[in-house]
Amino acid sequence: MGQEPVGGVRKYLSDVLKPLYKDPSIKNLEINKNMVMAGKTYNKGYQLQNLSLWNTKEMCTCAFNLDGKYKTLEGIIGLDDSLNKTPGKLEFWGDGRFIKSIDIEKGSLPQSQAIDLINVKKLEVKFSCQYNNDNEWCKIDMAELTIL
Repeated sequence: MGQEPVGGVRKYLSDVLKPLYKDPSIKNLEINKNMVMAGKTYNKGYQLQNLSLWNTKEMCTCAFNLDGKYKTLEGIIGLDDSLNKTPGKLEFWGDGRFIKSIDIEKGSLPQSQAIDLINVKKLEVKFSCQYNNDNEWCKIDMAELTIL
């Protein structure tokens, strides 16, 4: 369960909540490890990768219990420099309702994103890391994710 923000202070999601659910087809879900996007290092957040889906467009899911306590999620989304060879996609769902989709092209710069979480109890993050025939993948970084 999440912790209520004290006095409206932003906190790193990765320090407050661990995923309550992780799809078995997720190859890697790293928390608070070094991530590098466009040459800049971040150490707070989540790194996502799936290897088991090969050429499918199917998405993996991880979920968080927000318990309706938070208003916004903000952070930097992009592909990790270590595996930035194929496109990736993220979708955010709150209580089974679609919130936002982010397409990440290979070689693109990371972008700041904001997600509305008002009254959301269960946040699902769905993602896919496209595979190509040269045995190349991507890793999606969700860095410096803060909640209020």
